[in-house]
Amino acid sequence: MEEKKSRERNRPNEFSPLLALLVILLTVVCWLNIGPVLSFSLMAFPSLGEDGVIGLTEFLFVHIPYILMFLAITLGSTFVLNTKPSELVRGTERRTDWRLSACTFLIYTAMLAIYSLISHRSITVDPSPAREKLMLVIPVLVITPMQVIAEELLFRALPARIVFRNTLPTEIKDYVPISIVSGVLFLIPHLGNPEVIATADGMIAIAYYFIWGALAMALALYSGGFEMPIAMHLANNLYVALIVNYENSAMPTKAIFLDTSASSSGLLLLKALTIYAVMFAFVYFTRKRSRNGKEEE
Repeated sequence: MEEKKSRERNRPNEFSPLLALLVILLTVVCWLNIGPVLSFSLMAFPSLGEDGVIGLTEFLFVHIPYILMFLAITLGSTFVLNTKPSELVRGTERRTDWRLSACTFLIYTAMLAIYSLISHRSITVDPSPAREKLMLVIPVLVITPMQVIAEELLFRALPARIVFRNTLPTEIKDYVPISIVSGVLFLIPHLGNPEVIATADGMIAIAYYFIWGALAMALALYSGGFEMPIAMHLANNLYVALIVNYENSAMPTKAIFLDTSASSSGLLLLKALTIYAVMFAFVYFTRKRSRNGKEEE
C-alpha cells in the first residue's frame, strides 16, 4: 500500500512534455475551431434571439469556445497526461492552498472595489432590466470559473510544467524567460478584445495584457503554485461580469453598474502594477510570518 502511494507521489517524474504539447494542441483546436462552430450553431435557434434572452445568447456565444477549452484541457490532462488538473495547479507535494486562494480572491476584489470608488463619477447603474441581469447570474457563476481555470492551465500551468515538471523554480532569474512566454501567450487571444481595438492608444492596452500575463506567471512561481493567478483571474472576471462592467467590454453581461469612462492608459498600467505589488508583498509577508512562527516553536 505504501509503495502504491509512493508511486503516485512520484508520478510527475513521468510527465511527458510531448503529451503535454499534444494536449495543448488539441485544446487549441477545440477552442478555436470546434468552439466557434458550436457558437454560430447556437444562433440557429430563433427563440434565443427574443427580447429578454439576447444578453444570455451573447454570453453563451462568447463562452462556448471556453467551455470546449475547459473540457479539452481537463480531459486531456486526466486521460492523456494521467495527471489531475489540480496537480497541474499545485504540484503533487502539497494540497491545494484554499486559504491562499480565498485571501487572494478577497484582496483582489477589494482593490477592484476601491478603484471603482475612485472613479465613481463615471459609474452609473446599468439601465438594463433586472430580469436580464438575473438571468445571467447562474451562467456567469457556472461558466466563468471554467473559462478562468481553462485559460490558466493553458497559458500558464501547462507551459510551466513542461519546463519545470513538478518542481517550480525558486530563483527570480529562472522566472524571466517563462514569464515572458506566458505574457505573450496571454496577450495573443486578447488582441481582438474591444478594449484593445477601441482604445485610443492600443499599444497601452496590449502592454497591459502582456504585463498581466507575465506577472501572473511570476507570481505563480514565486508563490509555489497557480492558486493565486486563478483566484485573481476569477475575481476580475466575476467582478466585471456581475458588479461593474464597462463600455467596450469583452464580457457581454449586464452587471449592476456600468463604467462609462475610458480608462486612461497610465491608470490602466498603474492599476495592474499596483495590484501585483500588493500580491507579491502579501506572499512575502505571509512567508515571513510563517518562518517567524516556526522559529518561535
